[in-house]
Amino acid sequence: MFGLSRKKRDPRERRRLYRIPEKSAMLVLDDVSYAIADWSIDGFRAIGHRGGHFARARLVIVYKGNPTGFNAKTVIRRADAENQEIAEEFVSMSASARQEIARVYREKLAVF
Repeated sequence: MFGLSRKKRDPRERRRLYRIPEKSAMLVLDDVSYAIADWSIDGFRAIGHRGGHFARARLVIVYKGNPTGFNAKTVIRRADAENQEIAEEFVSMSASARQEIARVYREKLAVF
Protein backbone atom coordinates (compact mmCIF):
# COMPACT_ATOMS: atom_id res chain seq x y z
CA MET A 1 0.00 0.00 0.00
CA PHE A 2 1.35 3.41 -0.86
CA GLY A 3 1.97 5.86 1.93
CA LEU A 4 3.68 3.37 4.18
CA SER A 5 6.91 4.74 5.52
CA ARG A 6 9.80 3.44 7.55
CA LYS A 7 9.95 6.71 9.45
CA LYS A 8 9.19 6.44 13.14
CA ARG A 9 5.69 7.70 13.83
CA ASP A 10 4.74 10.08 16.56
CA PRO A 11 2.81 7.94 19.10
CA ARG A 12 0.12 10.65 19.25
CA GLU A 13 -0.48 10.37 15.49
CA ARG A 14 -3.73 8.52 14.82
CA ARG A 15 -3.93 8.96 11.07
CA ARG A 16 -3.51 5.97 8.84
CA LEU A 17 -1.22 7.86 6.46
CA TYR A 18 1.46 10.44 7.18
CA ARG A 19 0.47 14.02 6.34
CA ILE A 20 3.05 15.91 4.31
CA PRO A 21 3.62 19.48 5.55
CA GLU A 22 3.21 22.07 2.77
CA LYS A 23 4.18 25.66 2.23
CA SER A 24 3.15 26.14 -1.40
CA ALA A 25 -0.15 24.25 -1.68
CA MET A 26 -3.63 25.71 -1.57
CA LEU A 27 -7.23 24.67 -1.26
CA VAL A 28 -9.93 26.32 -3.36
CA LEU A 29 -13.49 26.29 -2.00
CA ASP A 30 -16.13 28.31 -3.84
CA ASP A 31 -13.44 30.40 -5.57
CA VAL A 32 -11.75 31.28 -2.25
CA SER A 33 -8.18 30.06 -1.68
CA TYR A 34 -6.83 28.81 1.63
CA ALA A 35 -3.28 27.78 2.55
CA ILE A 36 -2.69 24.07 3.09
CA ALA A 37 -0.84 23.13 6.28
CA ASP A 38 -0.50 19.44 5.43
CA TRP A 39 -2.07 16.74 3.27
CA SER A 40 -2.15 13.04 2.43
CA ILE A 41 -4.09 11.00 -0.10
CA ASP A 42 -6.86 10.78 2.50
CA GLY A 43 -7.33 14.49 3.20
CA PHE A 44 -5.82 17.79 4.24
CA ARG A 45 -5.72 20.57 6.80
CA ALA A 46 -6.26 24.14 5.59
CA ILE A 47 -5.54 27.43 7.34
CA GLY A 48 -7.55 30.65 7.19
CA HIS A 49 -10.99 29.05 6.90
CA ARG A 50 -13.69 31.28 8.39
CA GLY A 51 -16.68 28.96 8.33
CA GLY A 52 -19.10 27.32 5.97
CA HIS A 53 -19.41 23.79 4.71
CA PHE A 54 -18.39 22.71 1.25
CA ALA A 55 -18.87 19.45 -0.58
CA ARG A 56 -16.36 20.07 -3.37
CA ALA A 57 -12.75 21.05 -3.06
CA ARG A 58 -9.78 21.60 -5.35
CA LEU A 59 -6.41 20.85 -3.80
CA VAL A 60 -3.50 22.47 -5.68
CA ILE A 61 0.00 21.20 -4.93
CA VAL A 62 3.18 22.58 -6.45
CA TYR A 63 5.03 19.53 -7.69
CA LYS A 64 8.30 19.65 -9.62
CA GLY A 65 7.77 23.37 -10.10
CA ASN A 66 4.29 23.06 -11.58
CA PRO A 67 0.87 23.39 -9.93
CA THR A 68 -1.01 20.09 -9.95
CA GLY A 69 -4.72 20.21 -9.07
CA PHE A 70 -7.09 17.58 -7.75
CA ASN A 71 -10.87 17.97 -7.68
CA ALA A 72 -12.69 15.97 -5.04
CA LYS A 73 -15.78 15.70 -2.92
CA THR A 74 -14.87 16.12 0.72
CA VAL A 75 -16.36 15.90 4.16
CA ILE A 76 -15.32 18.07 7.11
CA ARG A 77 -13.75 16.03 9.88
CA ARG A 78 -12.65 18.87 12.11
CA ALA A 79 -13.21 22.65 12.16
CA ASP A 80 -11.46 25.00 14.55
CA ALA A 81 -13.01 28.47 14.30
CA GLU A 82 -10.63 29.96 16.86
CA ASN A 83 -7.52 28.99 14.87
CA GLN A 84 -9.32 29.25 11.50
CA GLU A 85 -8.38 25.70 10.54
CA ILE A 86 -10.37 23.02 8.81
CA ALA A 87 -9.53 19.36 8.25
CA GLU A 88 -11.33 17.51 5.49
CA GLU A 89 -11.32 13.97 4.17
CA PHE A 90 -11.56 13.07 0.50
CA VAL A 91 -14.66 10.94 -0.05
CA SER A 92 -14.84 10.90 -3.84
CA MET A 93 -12.31 11.56 -6.58
CA SER A 94 -12.00 10.42 -10.19
CA ALA A 95 -9.86 7.34 -10.77
CA SER A 96 -7.28 9.34 -12.72
CA ALA A 97 -7.07 12.01 -10.00
CA ARG A 98 -6.75 9.30 -7.34
CA GLN A 99 -3.84 7.72 -9.25
CA GLU A 100 -2.14 11.08 -9.77
CA ILE A 101 -2.45 12.19 -6.14
CA ALA A 102 -1.11 8.80 -5.01
CA ARG A 103 1.89 9.17 -7.33
CA VAL A 104 2.64 12.72 -6.15
CA TYR A 105 2.21 11.62 -2.53
CA ARG A 106 4.63 8.69 -2.91
CA GLU A 107 7.24 10.80 -4.65
CA LYS A 108 7.00 13.70 -2.19
CA LEU A 109 7.08 11.32 0.77
CA ALA A 110 10.21 9.62 -0.58
CA VAL A 111 12.18 12.88 -0.47
CA PHE A 112 10.63 14.23 2.71
